[in-house]
Amino acid sequence: MRKIVPLILLAFLAAITTGFSMCAPRAPLPGEGVSAPTPPTTPPLPPEPELKIVKVAGNGKKNQFTVKLAWNGKDPTEWKIARWTLMRDRTNQSQSLLVLSDQVFKVESGEYRLVTVNATCINPDKPPARALIVDYPGMPIYELTTKIEDNKVAALIQAVQEVGYGMQAMMPRLKFLRSGEVELTKPQPKEDLYLNIVNWDASAQPPIPYVAEDVIDAALVVTVSGGMDSAKFVQYFQGKHPGVSAKDSQREMTRLQPQVNKLLQLANLSERLGKAVTAKKPAGVKKRK
Repeated sequence: MRKIVPLILLAFLAAITTGFSMCAPRAPLPGEGVSAPTPPTTPPLPPEPELKIVKVAGNGKKNQFTVKLAWNGKDPTEWKIARWTLMRDRTNQSQSLLVLSDQVFKVESGEYRLVTVNATCINPDKPPARALIVDYPGMPIYELTTKIEDNKVAALIQAVQEVGYGMQAMMPRLKFLRSGEVELTKPQPKEDLYLNIVNWDASAQPPIPYVAEDVIDAALVVTVSGGMDSAKFVQYFQGKHPGVSAKDSQREMTRLQPQVNKLLQLANLSERLGKAVTAKKPAGVKKRK
């Protein structure tokens, strides 16, 4: 019995010690800790409004094409097509059209908007770009691009841009006379050529120089046609402007000829307006004396 008491006492002390150790706080293990409160969920933002180009197509004309637009924003917006944008037929069936000036169109929300863009064809020997009302197998595929693959067209565009930059640099050295003439001090190479190409917007002060669209248009057509004599230009101009007489078309050619040929000269192109188109001789045929 005396041996049992010490054993009971030892067991009692062990139980007390274990209880204290279970109640004592312990250091948190790595990775443990109080979890942060869950932040309130933020509702996703609504998608940004989108202006879509639904379809690009021709309308049977050599100086226009159409673009179908869709806008899902709340308020009206604007769609801009930039100068030198090309409406290209990827299938090479019909004409491609080059935009010669920036154009802006208002687009209302929630409905399709069909806009007409003014442009000029760069391959007039092909049929006009087609209106695509219903899709069909083998139809032309039209796209808008800023890539100009025709080297001659690209050279003309570069020449027009060169005139713009050159005239901007010349403006401090220009004096506008009452006679309407422009006087240039300290002329540099090519600057006289720039002056012979530009027109002037006299509504601004000082007047603003620009290369007229009809000059660029005629230069493009002359280039892609390999040069144009008077008869061919009259035929082209009457086709583009129905109802204009041959006499008025000839007068238009006379007006455009100096600026067009100077622009072609600046672009290092050999084609000219008002000169006969050189026909290639058939191989093996000798000229008779």
